[in-house]
Amino acid sequence: MITIRHLKKEYPGVTPLKDVNVEISRSDVISVIGPSGTGKSTLIRCLNLLEQPTSGEIIIDGELITDKSCDVSRVRRKMGMVFQQFNLFPHMTVIENIMTAPVDLLGKSRQDAYDKGMEPEIILFDEPTSALDPTMVGEVQSVIRDLARQGNTMIIVTHEMKFAREVCNRVFYMDEGGIYEDGTPEQIFENPRKEKTRQFIRRLKVMEYDIHSRDFDFIGFNTHLEEFGRKHQISQKTIYNMQSYLEEMCMQLILPELDDRFDMTVTVEYSDTEDAAAIIIRYSGSRFDPLASANELPLILARKAAAEISYRFTEKPPFTNEVSAKIR
Repeated sequence: MITIRHLKKEYPGVTPLKDVNVEISRSDVISVIGPSGTGKSTLIRCLNLLEQPTSGEIIIDGELITDKSCDVSRVRRKMGMVFQQFNLFPHMTVIENIMTAPVDLLGKSRQDAYDKGMEPEIILFDEPTSALDPTMVGEVQSVIRDLARQGNTMIIVTHEMKFAREVCNRVFYMDEGGIYEDGTPEQIFENPRKEKTRQFIRRLKVMEYDIHSRDFDFIGFNTHLEEFGRKHQISQKTIYNMQSYLEEMCMQLILPELDDRFDMTVTVEYSDTEDAAAIIIRYSGSRFDPLASANELPLILARKAAAEISYRFTEKPPFTNEVSAKIR
């Protein structure tokens, strides 16, 4: 139904959409999620040409709507759009706006009338519950559920993760100027494939540290780790376990086995929802699995500090080796 190819939108000094490519089928109900400023609202405004794309193509039902000869008014009649502020046209009467009987122009009623009056093929929602009283949020979500059951094609920019998971059949996570990850709610919310999606979904606090020498400042690294822990109110026990694990795994097991020239990065992720930290150590070089090391004492101590440890090897440089651990 909708094909987007190499969509780009630039403003002075910022490019929220750099290269968006996606296919949307009829009756898809899609939630668009991601951090502020990643182009979520810009994407749906480009879809109904409220914003003119800088470049790229949008095709709806076989029609290239970004072509200059396209009848924009006719295209918009296929779409309803619900704004954060439920914008009707202020210079028109209620009858002219929705071509139906007068309604209470507040909250849900105003929003409901706007789209049902149009009976569009595609409905675009830009944070439909953000401007509502909390008591009305459930009512709006119920209306959207009803529209989904009727087979409407909908694209919903939302910060309501539970709602996105329950109502939609697809989720777009937006970052880095495009659709960073696209999947089912189960894939995105339970097993995201990409790093930034995982950090956003799990509300992770992240610390990264690069190591390029065996004699790097480990004391300074430990201090940095402790400051990170205190800033995010991580328990002292978990901080101590992280420090102990890294001393054994990095200093005693991995670094002595690497070539003189190497690249290593340590990523620490803390989830307050799980009250646990993940430590991912990635390093270059040929295959080396520290969990198979003959150096038994550091390995015993590392296992004591971590709840889980795993190793994997990939042939994708620069980081061909990866050791992951969960710390509590």
